[in-house]
Amino acid sequence: MSKEKIFNKLISINKKIWQDDDRMDQETLFDLQDELQTFLLEIAKDIKQEEKLVKEFPFLYNHVVI
Repeated sequence: MSKEKIFNKLISINKKIWQDDDRMDQETLFDLQDELQTFLLEIAKDIKQEEKLVKEFPFLYNHVVI
């Protein structure tokens, strides 16, 4: 995964964090959680750390086959 892709994804995540100012509405929170969860899995696959990620968050990644 390129540093540019990581950078652009983090910009997208940061925009979601701040889009509702001090009060994040529930839909924004769910979108943010989903985007971060997906992005983290992409990074884990890229660096061969899927097993560690699944162990840390089994409730999020129970569908991942290692």
